[in-house]
Amino acid sequence: MPDSEVFISYKNGHPSSDFTKLLHRHLKEKEIQAFMDWNDLRAGQPLSPEFSRGIQSSKISIPVICDTYVESKWCLCELAEMVECYESKGQIIMPIFFKVKPTDVQNHKGIVKALFKVHKQDERILIWKNALRLVGGMAGYKVKDDGDHENVVKTFVERVLTLLSCFVADVEHPVKLSTWVEDIEKQLGSGFAFVGIYGERGIGKTTIAKALFKRYYREFGKKCIIENISEKVSKGAASEGETSKGKSSNVLQNLQKQFIEDISEKKLDFYISDVVKGKKLMKESLGGKRVLLILDGVDSKDQFEAFAIEFNWLSNESKIIITSRKKKFLQSYRIDEAKMYSPQKLDEGQSLELFCWHTFSKKQPSTNDYSQICRDVVILAKGLPLNLVKLADFLTNSNEEDLEVWEKSLEQLKKEFPRGEAYQKIEKWYKACCKRSCVAPKVRDDKTRTALTK
Repeated sequence: MPDSEVFISYKNGHPSSDFTKLLHRHLKEKEIQAFMDWNDLRAGQPLSPEFSRGIQSSKISIPVICDTYVESKWCLCELAEMVECYESKGQIIMPIFFKVKPTDVQNHKGIVKALFKVHKQDERILIWKNALRLVGGMAGYKVKDDGDHENVVKTFVERVLTLLSCFVADVEHPVKLSTWVEDIEKQLGSGFAFVGIYGERGIGKTTIAKALFKRYYREFGKKCIIENISEKVSKGAASEGETSKGKSSNVLQNLQKQFIEDISEKKLDFYISDVVKGKKLMKESLGGKRVLLILDGVDSKDQFEAFAIEFNWLSNESKIIITSRKKKFLQSYRIDEAKMYSPQKLDEGQSLELFCWHTFSKKQPSTNDYSQICRDVVILAKGLPLNLVKLADFLTNSNEEDLEVWEKSLEQLKKEFPRGEAYQKIEKWYKACCKRSCVAPKVRDDKTRTALTK
């Protein structure tokens, strides 16, 4: 079975099948990889390893629960597998209640109670009851007899798109990301939009930008995202000991070239000699087209000048998103104040959840012994997602889950940086550890090591 983003569970042979096929068609039109069983070969059969893997590998599970859903052991096994993934991996469940009351599903009442009796001798009945109780209590989508199925499906698919956009490549557990994306979606609206995102380093601007690109890229023929502009310019200027403005300009010209090639979908066979010429070519490549454009990390005057996009270069249906640490650079783009967005830091509960996912692979500490140290990490990280991820990587890889080692490491960090000035301080502390020991602490992968030492 090919990889899928969405797994759909439904009762074959029921009128809800037509609704489910409509849903599948709309998902396919949006280029969402959705898996559902088209064959009526499930009666009396156990859940196959193929279907189990399909549920486990999906980002979102969609049970379409109708009045006879609970008759099927296959459907109940699928639902139980979804709940297992929800509880162990944080997988999203988006239930659709097809002409059945969610409270009946949750509390095993009405037709659900009557039909569920056929399974009373099955040893898995408690697992199924718990799964129904949990899913029935979720904020799902209700399909009524007289409802407009087409509109329900369209609304549902838009929500799926938003949630899927949060599963960008380098975000394993996107705590609060969907909230940020939904907030910015409202600002983007349905027509032309120019939106700015600003905030301190480590708050998640690049992650949000990538999530928004994934959310909207299917809707645009022409699109471009340039990530970490400021970081790339800094690295380019510092390479081989060069820090001149000329070196910075060379990097910007290369980024302009990337911009032009992405929009025009053609490779340039020449070098852009200067930023001014690059801007002229950028204007020509846009040519009034309808585009999705995301510029991430515009943090200095020369970067702004290299990517100073004029509104009249684009069609009136384009969407532009720019991120910066500094609000003043967004103001330089003449972005409306109402179209500027500053992501709020994670609160204590969200910070704890993110840290625990990266540390223990679950929402909460493995045991109560780790509760205090988790609270200390949350205070130190100051609500910045990147700090939490860095601390989780450092602690778990310096000595797995050795509580004593963790406590000593954090005590040292708190003494050196009592205010928890997290992002830069954690980096400096990490480098100091390396210098004292002459060996870098073990980390999970090269990407994490690069993030910690850059």
